[in-house]
Amino acid sequence: MVRLLAKVAERHPAGRSASLAFVTCASAPLRAEEVARFEESFGAPLLNCYGITETASWTAFSPRSAARDKASVGTTAGCEIRAVDSTGTSLPAGESGEIQIRGPSVMLGYYNDPEKTQAVLQDGWFGSGDQGYVDLEGRVFLLGRIKELIIRAGLKHLSRRSRRCADDSSRGGRSAERRARGSDPRREGSGVRGASRTAQWPARRS
Repeated sequence: MVRLLAKVAERHPAGRSASLAFVTCASAPLRAEEVARFEESFGAPLLNCYGITETASWTAFSPRSAARDKASVGTTAGCEIRAVDSTGTSLPAGESGEIQIRGPSVMLGYYNDPEKTQAVLQDGWFGSGDQGYVDLEGRVFLLGRIKELIIRAGLKHLSRRSRRCADDSSRGGRSAERRARGSDPRREGSGVRGASRTAQWPARRS
């Protein structure tokens, strides 16, 4: 809908609306340039958010600040969010893995489906199936779906569609695709990894 509105505004410019305080989008993360184009057309902040059915509401929300990172879906709202590897171990800030959510709004389970419930809920953490990471500022970035990953020679590569999303989430010269590749089993145990990062409400700064 946001993309459609932006296209309509480009074709039929009618001036900025003074009645809009802000607009939210939570159906899917938008690219930073899409956010900028919408804001230019409508003169109101477009805030990326994150929420899924199993968590009842938004779990991450972007601040109303011009300095916010427009590629992020924001910081946590009433819950904890972390990225984990395939073993369920919390990953360091900036390292990509499956996004997990824990908090009072997370569901107790799927109705009459204990097997499916057990597959996605572990120690109160809900496995979203989304690929992403949490940075040092507690901001959450989404890269795609776990099923869109391609595993080759022990490394994880994002699909072409997910790479387009990841390009907007680059930080400090390191591409999000590189973060999503995971550990090379031939180099396991080498080097020093940073402390794990879990975004909490309110978001903490390191």
